[in-house]
Amino acid sequence: MNKFSDDVIDAAAKEFIRYMTTTGGENAKWIYQLKNLLLSGYLDEARELVILKLAEGNACPFTQKIAAGLLKQATQRGPRGRRSFQRPKDWLYIGLRYTDLDEKRSWDRKIHTLTNEFNMGKTSIEDSVRFYLKVMRRAKEISGIDFIQLIASEN
Repeated sequence: MNKFSDDVIDAAAKEFIRYMTTTGGENAKWIYQLKNLLLSGYLDEARELVILKLAEGNACPFTQKIAAGLLKQATQRGPRGRRSFQRPKDWLYIGLRYTDLDEKRSWDRKIHTLTNEFNMGKTSIEDSVRFYLKVMRRAKEISGIDFIQLIASEN
């Protein structure tokens, strides 16, 4: 079962490549982190980061646009029920941790370890790892860079 569309995987891969290959572009890295928080459902954390950036007095137009959207959202009543997001929560952190785990461990042992570390359900962890692996695979197809190997070599 494919929970995430190819468009979502493709967009995440392109953003990840931009994030990893941008040097000195703090704005690009900031925007990536903010978009990832928003698309993963961390609205409160995104609001706090936007507030900090606005308080610095040098917020880029993208940050101002996001701030306006968050303010508008806070004043409107949204639909009832659980909100759905494009990306699993903490997919990047869970995926990075997954690649840190011993290669000799089985999938089930790695998932069990991550379930305990992140205090999340098995399905949520599996979704995050699968999303991460798909994004990394797509990023490699697009850029020719094996980011999993690159990240592993830096550790």
